[in-house]
Amino acid sequence: MRLNKKIYGTTLYVGVLPLETHYGTFNAYVFQNLIHKGYVLALTKGDLEHSEKLYTRMHSSCVTSESLRSTDCDCVLQLEGALKEIEKQKNGVLFYLIQEGRGCGYVGKSRACMMVQHSNDTITTFDAYRDMGMKADYRDYSNIYEVAFMLGIEKQKFVLMTNNPDK
Repeated sequence: MRLNKKIYGTTLYVGVLPLETHYGTFNAYVFQNLIHKGYVLALTKGDLEHSEKLYTRMHSSCVTSESLRSTDCDCVLQLEGALKEIEKQKNGVLFYLIQEGRGCGYVGKSRACMMVQHSNDTITTFDAYRDMGMKADYRDYSNIYEVAFMLGIEKQKFVLMTNNPDK
């Protein structure tokens, strides 16, 4: 790992701690984007630097699903499924990005949810964002390369766990 150097590009390494979850204990590395001030958590398992392949997920925060257990989306199921698989394989990284509502924040997400509910689910959140004059997705993954580099992830192959390969 290249964590002896606290800054790489626009990414600051903040620290690491063991994180006990219902699915096993992970190392939780904390990084911050020095420009936008957003955070990335990297929950890791196993020897990242020397693994040939890594089970990997890029996951954006979803307070309504993960904290409040809303049934409007399956974000918490995706998060839990990735943690279970990484624990099962004893190898991988989950990049947890603090970028609620596809990156448009709580207000944009709340407005979109209200529009979907008001339509009796005849429109999608993508439709709602478009109707509000917004892009379908504002998420930013630009710091992932720098975080991966600092964690020693360079030439490994990824087993990408996603339901949205376009991101």
